[in-house]
Amino acid sequence: MLARVAKTLTMVERRLHRIFYPAPEVVLRGKQGTHELRQRYQRLLVQIELIEKIFSLVSLGIGIWRRQMRGKRRLRSEKLFPAV
Repeated sequence: MLARVAKTLTMVERRLHRIFYPAPEVVLRGKQGTHELRQRYQRLLVQIELIEKIFSLVSLGIGIWRRQMRGKRRLRSEKLFPAV
């Protein structure tokens, strides 16, 4: 009976060793992957900020251009139909 328990424990120990032996390497690879992913995420945030600034500038430019065009239209219509 004691021999059977010892054999079972040895078998369990071997299986656990096979399962957990590569664990530190896997954890380190996962840690490295997480670090790289965080770095990529930070770079993407910087790029998103830059794109948002570009869109804001384009939007501002379009707004200014529209205001100028409205003013020119008013001037043209005043020339064609002067106020009496």
